Amino acid sequence: VAAMSKNPQQALADFRTAIELGDASIETLQAYVELLAKCGEFEEAQKQLAKLESMGGSDDRIESFAIGLALQRNQIPQAIQRAREAVSEEPDDPARRIWLASVLVRGGHKEAAEEEFERVVQEFPKDASALTAWFAYLLETKQVDRARSVLQQLTDQSELKGPVRS
Repeated sequence: VAAMSKNPQQALADFRTAIELGDASIETLQAYVELLAKCGEFEEAQKQLAKLESMGGSDDRIESFAIGLALQRNQIPQAIQRAREAVSEEPDDPARRIWLASVLVRGGHKEAAEEEFERVVQEFPKDASALTAWFAYLLETKQVDRARSVLQQLTDQSELKGPVRS
């Protein structure tokens, strides 16, 4: 990892050599795809990502990375579609729902994003990550009164009421 950050071009060459010599592990391909994207080699990253997915690599990390890659390439409709598919695969996962709302925000679909945030908070009212994401969005969009209300919900759910004393 340290070598990748010090000399990413050399790390890319090393990954290419390892893959050419037969290292086809999912871990190697994941790291290679991530480094390709960080270096701005989006076309190659997309090709390697497709290869990775064809190998049966379909975990949350790969899906999240695919959505992130689409966003980096400004392929907003594809990113939204993939995020919607991820939600439909596991609709009871609030993290996927939050990710969808975030992708919608990034795509400029404010109304749809707000609906998704509201839906996830309504369906998972005790999920602090959903409330926190909704709160952050409201602050970012300068909806202070609504943010205060969500902050109150977070405070009410917290076990710590008031300052912590030692």
